[in-house]
Amino acid sequence: MKKINFKKITKNIKGRINELKVKKKKKNTTPVEKAESKRKKSRFWYWFMIVLVTLAIIILLGGVAFCAYIVSSAPEFDEQQMFEKEASRIFDSKGDLITTLGAEQREKLTYDEIPEVLIDAIIATEDSRFFKHNGFDAPRFLKASISQVLGRGGGGASTLTMQLSKNTFTSTETRGFDGIVRKFTDIYMSIFKIEKDYSKEEIIEFYVNAPYLGAGSYGVEQAAKTYFGKDVTNLNLVEASIIAGMFQAPGEYDPYINPDKTTARKNEVISLMLRHGYITESEANQAKKVKVENIIKKADKSINKYQGFVDTVIQEVIDRTGDNPYEVSMDIYTTLMSDKQDVIEDFYKNWKFKDDKVQVGIGIIDNNTGSIIAVGAGRNKNSAMSLNYATQIKRHPGSTAKPLFDYGPGIEYKNWSTYTPFIDKPVNYTGGGTMRNVDGKYQGFLTLEQCLVRSRNMCSSSISTTK
Repeated sequence: MKKINFKKITKNIKGRINELKVKKKKKNTTPVEKAESKRKKSRFWYWFMIVLVTLAIIILLGGVAFCAYIVSSAPEFDEQQMFEKEASRIFDSKGDLITTLGAEQREKLTYDEIPEVLIDAIIATEDSRFFKHNGFDAPRFLKASISQVLGRGGGGASTLTMQLSKNTFTSTETRGFDGIVRKFTDIYMSIFKIEKDYSKEEIIEFYVNAPYLGAGSYGVEQAAKTYFGKDVTNLNLVEASIIAGMFQAPGEYDPYINPDKTTARKNEVISLMLRHGYITESEANQAKKVKVENIIKKADKSINKYQGFVDTVIQEVIDRTGDNPYEVSMDIYTTLMSDKQDVIEDFYKNWKFKDDKVQVGIGIIDNNTGSIIAVGAGRNKNSAMSLNYATQIKRHPGSTAKPLFDYGPGIEYKNWSTYTPFIDKPVNYTGGGTMRNVDGKYQGFLTLEQCLVRSRNMCSSSISTTK
């Protein structure tokens, strides 16, 4: 019987399969196909390079056009423009002029008159490499741009010179195409129209003399007199750090309005001065312990008769537009009724208050339009943009809520009259607890008028709990 060699058969089969694979492989890589494959690759890279070069040319031409636009649209640098701004005007409801803003009372300083501690505070806070760059700090700008792309915030890229351009000649726009144009215009202005023609010392002079620094003060000399009652040459470390911190946002860090925020900003400036080696750690620790409200002084100056209303208007304009009427010239038409405002001013002057510490905030609204027609910002007001007791005090309304939440709606929707009866008695809440009057007593039957005049808590509480 003939033996079958399965190993040999298996080997032959494997060999045949390998031959077929080789033939198949050879079939897929014929010279014609290789040439075609090369042509396809060549065409891909050809068109790829065409697209790449085209995009590069478009970007280059766009960049050139953008730069040309920046150069052609950039304003001329005029140092007088920083100190001669047209005043803003505020009108009442009849169109009569109430006051003008921006009639700068400014005392210009030379570089030698500015104390070193103030220069150090400003440089450490606003532009630590100011004396090393040409108006544009490229590493700082790149770092801020990358941070913005990564969603970490991109602030802090503007040099001190760029801020001078922004505050005086361009705008504060930060968003969209207008924001990009503004930023590059500031760069161009800084390099070619400011740093090119002026020394670093002259730029510092422009920077400290030009800006509005709150409370009707322009420039650091006026700010020093307003807040501390002294010349700028006599500022100490704490006072210098307060003024240096206000350049970023004078309204936000106004020590009369936001002493807590001013203190926090002051400490931030102190930390930056320590980081950049201008002060010792001991000096920093001592300066941080000082609270702003303990050293600030109010300026002894006359103010507009309607300053409380004016301050309220200015703050609303800032909140709505981002522009400060003290810095940006504008005409503002308001809803002020001067005869109603006069009533508030007469009340402040003639009412016999317990002492000068008692404060009163008042707002009068036209029920037909919802317009604010008069504002009492507080007694003994002696400076612009100081604390507004009508709009800036964060306290609960207390008993003033009673006519708003209880009696007013009752009169409007339930036809109550001033003689509608109520009972002044203890009121228990379903969730537990009992309301009481401030004197701990109850007066029984009262009319709505008596409840309101005597401010009895139980009358209004019984209304609130009535279903």
